[in-house]
Order: sequence, then C-alpha cells, then structure tokens
Amino acid sequence: MADKNWKAWEREIASWLGTRRNPLSGASNVNDKGQGRAGDIIFEPALIEAKLLKRIASIGRAEKTMREAKKLNKPFLHIEREKGNGKIVCLCLTKEYAIELVKNSREQNVGKI
Repeated sequence: MADKNWKAWEREIASWLGTRRNPLSGASNVNDKGQGRAGDIIFEPALIEAKLLKRIASIGRAEKTMREAKKLNKPFLHIEREKGNGKIVCLCLTKEYAIELVKNSREQNVGKI
C-alpha cells in the first residue's frame, strides 16, 4: 500500500537527518526509557514536526523573493516573523538548500542541530 503524502513527507525529512519517522504518536510511542516520544521524526537532539499543508502564505511570498533573486542571478533566503514575537522565525529556502543545510549541520555537529 502506498504511503499517504504526509507520511512520505515525514520519511523524506527523516532521510535528510539519517533517521526515521515516528510511527505512532502520543502515549502509544515511547523511547528506550519508557517516556513518551513526541514529534513526527525520531531525532534525539530536537523535536521535529513535519507538516504538509495545502497552502502556506509564507511560501507564496517566498516564491516572489525567489523570482526576484533569479532575475539577479542570486540565491535567495526568505525570513518572516510575527510582529510582537521575536523568538520564532519562519525560514523559507529551496528544498535542495534545506537538505544541504541539514546534512552539513549533521556532519559538523555529529548528532546536534
């Protein structure tokens, strides 16, 4: 049976990190210490949630940034945050660059992000 799209997306992200998706959620899934394992991807250094959504407003704005960068023959990086929330940012970049960034991070930090 073929994976649902969101499961395939979780598997793909897990492959970037050299790990696997979390097959269960909530109290059904526990780590080796018997503690609940949160997140969509099994990765001890960080909690990772992978979302596959129909439409994300940030993506549309990032595509505009990408088109402008292409005209200038430059790579792009699109960063957004909510007004009043300086702690969390949304970072948009090409999928290829995201994979490269994660792989380089893994190699340099050996298990840390």
